[in-house]
Amino acid sequence: MSRHVCPFMMRKMIYPWIILTIIGTAIIGQLSVQSKFSVAPEREMDLISDWDRRPYAIYSRDSLLALRHLPTLPPPPFLSDIPAELRRPTRRKRGRRGGIRNRLRRRYTKPPLPAIILSNLRSLNNKIDDLRTHARYCSEFREASLLCLTESWLQSNAPDSLFEINGFTLIRLDRDKNSGKCKGGGICVFLNDQWCRQFTVKDTICDSNVEMLCLTLRPFYLPREFGCVLLCVVYVPPSGKASIAAATIADHVYKLLQKHPDAPAIIAGDLNHCQLDAVLPGFYQVVKGETRKDRLLDKCYVNVKDAYGSKIRPPIANSDHNVVHLIPTYKSKLKRCNAVEREIRCWSPEACEDLRACFEITNWDVFHDQNSLDVTTSVTTDYINFCVQLVIPSKRIKIYPNNKRFVSKDIKEIINRKKAAFKSKDMIKCKQLEKVLKNKLREAKQVHRDQLENNFKEKNPKRLWDNMKKITGMSSPNKLIVTGNELMFANELNYFFCRFDSSSHLSDCENIINTINLSYSDRIPITVEEVRGTFQRNSTRKALGPDHSSALILKTFAWELAPVWQPIFQQSLDTHHIPLAWKTSHIKPIPKKKCPKEYNDYRPIALTSVIMKSLEKIIVQHLNRQMGGLQDPYQFAYKQGRSTEDAVVALTHIISKHLDKPNTYARALFIDFSSAFNTIQPNLLLSKMIKFQINPYIIYWYFSFLTNRVQLVKVNDTLSSPITTNVGVPQGCISSPRLFTLYTSDCTTNVPNQFLFKYSDDSTLVTLFTKTDDGSLYQNDVDWLIEWCDNNYLIINTGKTEEVIFGKPPLQLPKVKIHNSDIAQVPSYKYLGVMIDQNLTWTDHIDFTCKKIQQRIYFLRRLRSFGASAQIIFMFFTSVIQSVMLYCSTAWYGSLSVKDKAKLQHQIKICSKIIGQPIAHLYQEAHNKSMLRLATCILNDPTHTLHQEYQLLPSNRRFKVPFFNRNRLKHSFIHQSTLLLNLQHAATV
Repeated sequence: MSRHVCPFMMRKMIYPWIILTIIGTAIIGQLSVQSKFSVAPEREMDLISDWDRRPYAIYSRDSLLALRHLPTLPPPPFLSDIPAELRRPTRRKRGRRGGIRNRLRRRYTKPPLPAIILSNLRSLNNKIDDLRTHARYCSEFREASLLCLTESWLQSNAPDSLFEINGFTLIRLDRDKNSGKCKGGGICVFLNDQWCRQFTVKDTICDSNVEMLCLTLRPFYLPREFGCVLLCVVYVPPSGKASIAAATIADHVYKLLQKHPDAPAIIAGDLNHCQLDAVLPGFYQVVKGETRKDRLLDKCYVNVKDAYGSKIRPPIANSDHNVVHLIPTYKSKLKRCNAVEREIRCWSPEACEDLRACFEITNWDVFHDQNSLDVTTSVTTDYINFCVQLVIPSKRIKIYPNNKRFVSKDIKEIINRKKAAFKSKDMIKCKQLEKVLKNKLREAKQVHRDQLENNFKEKNPKRLWDNMKKITGMSSPNKLIVTGNELMFANELNYFFCRFDSSSHLSDCENIINTINLSYSDRIPITVEEVRGTFQRNSTRKALGPDHSSALILKTFAWELAPVWQPIFQQSLDTHHIPLAWKTSHIKPIPKKKCPKEYNDYRPIALTSVIMKSLEKIIVQHLNRQMGGLQDPYQFAYKQGRSTEDAVVALTHIISKHLDKPNTYARALFIDFSSAFNTIQPNLLLSKMIKFQINPYIIYWYFSFLTNRVQLVKVNDTLSSPITTNVGVPQGCISSPRLFTLYTSDCTTNVPNQFLFKYSDDSTLVTLFTKTDDGSLYQNDVDWLIEWCDNNYLIINTGKTEEVIFGKPPLQLPKVKIHNSDIAQVPSYKYLGVMIDQNLTWTDHIDFTCKKIQQRIYFLRRLRSFGASAQIIFMFFTSVIQSVMLYCSTAWYGSLSVKDKAKLQHQIKICSKIIGQPIAHLYQEAHNKSMLRLATCILNDPTHTLHQEYQLLPSNRRFKVPFFNRNRLKHSFIHQSTLLLNLQHAATV
């Protein structure tokens, strides 16, 4: 026999001896303690001596049973002598299995949304036994909240007792004579008693096009953000008209949502050929897969995103439809978002007066240091912040994501008392507290309604709008950026945003600055009144900058602080020096997409000092006065009397006017710049400012503004390391958009029949062609723009730059190349919020607009359910919904087809029902007013690109109606506005 024994064999040989030794030692140790239970004290020593003499120990039954009452003893000491290789590893306690289905099994009576079994049964009478078997032995059926079954084929003479299932309540809708058929059809719902016992049948429909059963359910458990569940089980016969059925379903669903705007609405059933995506744009279809052969007929629409996952199961008995198991995947707000703790200041009138007195008695001359502007700025800012912390009291609050706005601390206390009474089974006290809670909730809602009414009567639109957003829930909190190592991610993002930085141009900037001569006559004085007016116009919603200066302080105490900051502002402009604290910015990355995957998917928004922004506003006013008429007429941004509407109308009119001629087409290249604001070179910008003869003090000041800037990226609450940069302008500053337009002002085209439309960094190159022109030369017409961008260090993002071809070109046109990359040719493009398609039919834009309107209708329902007055509801409609309907309507409304106008009228009809008054004529009136307003602005602005399109007749009273060959130009803005101007003149005569 070999001396070497494997560890496994050693374990098998030694384990029995170890176990016996442990048991023997434990028994001996226990008996030494056990003696006080089974042996008299005077016999203790005799027992020990007997134990030493006897080879075996004998125990009584009572002594062994008494072992269970002993405390837990430590393990024997010799266990530590066992080698680690021979010890059996201790097994950790198994955790719970993850996954949606396992979580649902553990809490099947309290799901966030009901678990649903959906199927087309084809005769409940023949399959009731199979259904009972499934409900008893199959967990998916037994633990389902709802069994929604279509084509039950039940008649009114069949009693409910024949179709009872243990643990479920039957709700049925049988087909009647109104459907035109005497057999088939029918809907039934089995409601799980462990999930819900309180339901109400709201509406039933049974006709030749659709059968529908509408229920409101109040289960035992729902997330706090939901008040009830709306369920609509639908069956659309194959012979029914899909359009009529869809319209009927949508009308009844909207009627239910009007009463319960917060409730999740579930529309499930056999829809056959009926599609609800167009009539219910805010709903999501959650069933994936085939439910009958290779077709998807059984569907489920929910107005909650990511609410369900679906599993296709075998059919019940010989049914020809598969069973759909809808598993709730929704997570409540409380689980998705953590509670947020904040420290807020209590700005009472008494505290404000104390702070004002503190500022008034302060000797501000002590803080001024003539040798260092940075020291003066830092000390003054720190002292103001110190006074605020000293005088204004603060408190910490905790905000939960699922709290209602009107739920106060007193209401929460009553809710907790009610829970305690329910737990102690004191039902009398529970009912009393329920009545008290209802009264308190009614009073809290009334307080919010009174605030709305008072703000409306006092004509305070800001507070009125704030309260309306709180009630409707429009203001959503900023989402956190989820990443592993926040500091590493912030540093990498900061380096990415500064990737264009280069110090090679810094010497060029200094050489350019040295060529400028400063004279005292060019000095720009800054007055106290100018600073005070700027402070008073500050928005109190602005976020705090790196120096923690507050816009609320500057606005509230403008009279006290304006004389303090005026000499500092003047010194900064005279010495063309900006303190480092003002040039430091915290970059907040805003995701451009829902799920950003790379650094370029974040937009860098700079948070700078509020005091610096006030000084920028003063400088920009002087800069605008000096720019005057030197700007490009095709630059529509940041000009008085110009907007995105002017840019869209001018672009579409030039294309429509050209396409009105025979054998013509047009090509529009929509250019997207990559980080346009971050690529501005200071030396080129300063040269262009000198070319426009800008005041030398402003040029010197912006030289200090653009160089040696310090920026840090802030990811959630983590700040990156600082980086000093000398390229670009911070996106989010007051001066940045104005400097960019000045930077691109010399980018103009000299090519015939070519126009370059610019709105800040959104540029569009439109070229007009006839079919006899050589389309292959178009690349040369674009190369000049590419060359200009390269010379000015602007990078064209070829992945997002797209081209739209309007009209019918003779042949397939070659794609434009930018830096050896082909530019995609697309049928439509979203330009300044308007979807422009290649035929100018505006169908894509109407679909896009209807989706936006549907999202806002939810807030209108919330406001209506809160009990607001009709005037406030109508004002909310005009500001939130009608503004979306009328956005750039001057460019597209006249060209809509009958079908597209019907889509828009359908949304107006829904809003009209919620408001309670007809508004279709009001929309038309608002559109005509927009047409007249824009036409009047163009007539009063000789520099507008469309000014020459309006020509007066010899009478100097009426305008000449433009000639047209096609309806496209007839329905364009210039033609329609000319008719309205003539009608307005005829009405005034």
